[in-house]
Amino acid sequence: MNLKLYWNKFIILLNKNKILYLKVFLLSIFYCSYIMTISKFFTEYNFFSEGLSPDKKAIPFYILFNFPMFIFYLITSFKLTKKVTILNFIIYPFVFCCNLLGLMFCTFVLGGSYIWLYIIVFPILFTIFCLLIIIGLIKDILTIKRLELNS
Repeated sequence: MNLKLYWNKFIILLNKNKILYLKVFLLSIFYCSYIMTISKFFTEYNFFSEGLSPDKKAIPFYILFNFPMFIFYLITSFKLTKKVTILNFIIYPFVFCCNLLGLMFCTFVLGGSYIWLYIIVFPILFTIFCLLIIIGLIKDILTIKRLELNS
């Protein structure tokens, strides 16, 4: 009897979230096909090889493949971090570092000449990192106070 009740709850939950599951499924299929396409492209034009430099004619295609995904990641990460209400002191710097790392990977094809820019602006980036920790702590303290007042 209980098994049937749990099964019915599962079916109801599945029916409520059918569109969500369909969107997640289609997004995962798109993402997997995208990754398979770009990995074949990258190996063909020596983007993943250690000893060979990438073909110069394929660099614009590399940028066209990477930057749309990076922009999509930026939009998604900022939308999702706005919905989070607790542990912002961890999430804000983490998203900042992930976005910075993604930007570094997107510009990796341009050669090592851009790395000195990151070394020069490291104090600024570290200051932003610390400010994001402080902003996250302030938001967490305000959230905890608001939750204590409501309960």
